[in-house]
Amino acid sequence: MKRFAHSAAASRGFTLIELLVVISIIALLVTGAFGAYGFVMERAKKADAQAAAMAVYNGVDQYHTQYDYLPQPSSATKGTDCDTDTSAEELLVSILLGKIEEQNSQRTNFLGEIKEASNKSGKRFGGLVREEESNSLVDPWGSFYKVTLDLDLDEKVLNPNDEDAANGTKELHKQCIVWSIGKDMDPKL
Repeated sequence: MKRFAHSAAASRGFTLIELLVVISIIALLVTGAFGAYGFVMERAKKADAQAAAMAVYNGVDQYHTQYDYLPQPSSATKGTDCDTDTSAEELLVSILLGKIEEQNSQRTNFLGEIKEASNKSGKRFGGLVREEESNSLVDPWGSFYKVTLDLDLDEKVLNPNDEDAANGTKELHKQCIVWSIGKDMDPKL
């Protein structure tokens, strides 16, 4: 039988410097993971906002195809373009969901399946808010989407992006545009 001798160096463990280096590396990895998590979550919110904005845009387009006119939010004035939003007071979301029979007589849901908004501390984020008699749509940061409708039917709406407008793109050739003011709550695009 052979016996192995244990040296003092083999059983002494880690030095203080080695432990501090390992702890520092772990702290850097955790910090990087938190930063990456925030970046990924922000990109996911932007993707959700784009999907909801496209759902509203497509809903308005389908509504126009079915009825041969655009929906009339409560702030609309016939014959002029309408700057509105997806709040309950404007009724646009309720019209597109088929809840207002005067404007959507076939009660067609033009918005399809939009996820329900989450509720954090009494504020709604990222989805459809259904209440007793009203419906609204909020972006992932808790604001209503902005919508411009071409109610004068000239197939042009003013560009809300100040930078593009300053560079010569003052009008967009669309019947509807939808956007979110985003995380920074800046109404400019």
